[in-house]
Amino acid sequence: MRNVLGFRRVLLMPILLVLSVVPVPRAGADPADTAVATIGDDGAPVVIDVYEDYLCPYSAAFEQEFGARLIEAAASGKLSVRYHMLRFLDPRSASGDYSSRAAGAALALFERDPEDFAPLHQRLFAQETQPKEHGKSDLSNEQLAKIADDLGADPGAVSAIADGAQTAAAEDLAEQSADELRQSTGQVSVPTVVKDGKPVDVDDKNWLRKLLG
Repeated sequence: MRNVLGFRRVLLMPILLVLSVVPVPRAGADPADTAVATIGDDGAPVVIDVYEDYLCPYSAAFEQEFGARLIEAAASGKLSVRYHMLRFLDPRSASGDYSSRAAGAALALFERDPEDFAPLHQRLFAQETQPKEHGKSDLSNEQLAKIADDLGADPGAVSAIADGAQTAAAEDLAEQSADELRQSTGQVSVPTVVKDGKPVDVDDKNWLRKLLG
């Protein structure tokens, strides 16, 4: 299953629903420069780009199934993962900008202490944390900051999250990442994994094992 910019696509039951107008792509962006966060060594033998949206339930399902395995592979030196957090589901959030603000929180945390990113990333996709599309409420910046604080994040990062200090930067990275994804795959959908500029079939449950060899 995917959330697709312009449409929501459910693979088993094709239902098309217009979400938003597709922006004009920008040229020349490098995925290494547009990720909100990266885990794993730069010299890892396998490098992938993961595109998600913090409001997307399918991204959450992806994280719940593969997130811990990606972190483990990165920690073992086998894999480098570049996380691109998109924002096209902002209009479906209660606040109108939840995807952007959550991505800004992740960016603020990563810039202060990269090791704090993965726990926050997983928590934001947890069933008990993630807001619903078209829900009546989502998480405020203060609530995002409280989650980071509860995870033991750097106080400076917690303050930056509460202030929404990195939201605008995260929005810009999201737009550039969406352009990259469109150029690589012909559409903007989440969750999507890209390796060497080509999409990976994550519907194959063995995709990660095959990549790592």
